[in-house]
Amino acid sequence: MLIFAVINNQGPPGPPGPGSALVGLQVQLTDETAIIENDSPIIFNTLFNDVTDAVSYNPATGLFTITETGNYYIDWWVAVDGSPVAITIDVSLVTSNGVVATSSSPILSGVVTGSTLISVTEAPITFRLVNTTGNEIFIGNTTVKANLTVVYLASV
Repeated sequence: MLIFAVINNQGPPGPPGPGSALVGLQVQLTDETAIIENDSPIIFNTLFNDVTDAVSYNPATGLFTITETGNYYIDWWVAVDGSPVAITIDVSLVTSNGVVATSSSPILSGVVTGSTLISVTEAPITFRLVNTTGNEIFIGNTTVKANLTVVYLASV
């Protein structure tokens, strides 16, 4: 015969954990953009979700600004449809403090994806998503052509 005993080993309750609210910004490229020149930013035309005052976006210049210190996760994708002579497609997140995170694909027609973690210890910083292929890239003929999301993770 087996007998099981349940022992309650719970300690005192701990402090409350962090809130679960998502804080960040999401933008998309949905207009008729067909070509991104080399060293030019991707200009997102649709502010899809904006749930923070710490990150702003200027749709005239493609410049994002982070005004509060902290750790941020940035994720992006771009639907591409080739380049005149490039053998890879490169899209880079370039910041004002010299951080560069590059996503690269040898597949010239498809989706180029990338992500990075940025620790902002001195605000503000700015960044752009830039075509760094070395040549112009053609943007895919899709409803949503590119997406970028910035999520605040924690303070530094």
